[in-house]
Amino acid sequence: MRVGKVDGYGSMPTQDALNMMKTNPEIVVKQKPQGTEYTLDPRNDVPRFNVLNVRIAMQHAIDIKTITATYYQGYGTPWPASLTENQMGIGGWGDAYPNWPADVQAQYTYDPALAKQMLATAGFPSGFNTDLVLDSNADQGLLSDRTVPNLAARSAST
Repeated sequence: MRVGKVDGYGSMPTQDALNMMKTNPEIVVKQKPQGTEYTLDPRNDVPRFNVLNVRIAMQHAIDIKTITATYYQGYGTPWPASLTENQMGIGGWGDAYPNWPADVQAQYTYDPALAKQMLATAGFPSGFNTDLVLDSNADQGLLSDRTVPNLAARSAST
């Protein structure tokens, strides 16, 4: 790309793309809807994760808006992505997050105090440790830089 012999490139890790844009202002970047989202998918057959309030507490512990603004530097939509209309850039896949019922949207708001309270009510007043298994295509920088520390720090500090 730096020598002008590439006309297009499908995707690259977020931080690589942002650095490339900073160091090579002549590169033309065109955004496209991404067909992949990064999720933490707990194993619902594991006792602590088969408790709905534990899974909702995990959602409350992740600051999607800050991750979008900082890690992705605003290149993204700060919504839970799994079933929104933007999935794979096509309409009709699901309903846009702003159209979700208010009580469902509320389950995705960043609220670390509520997350800790929900974990305590579910029997985990001090939180718990767990392992993450990452897909080789996962944005591992995101997980190590933002999401996992948020889960640990938020549950410990609130």
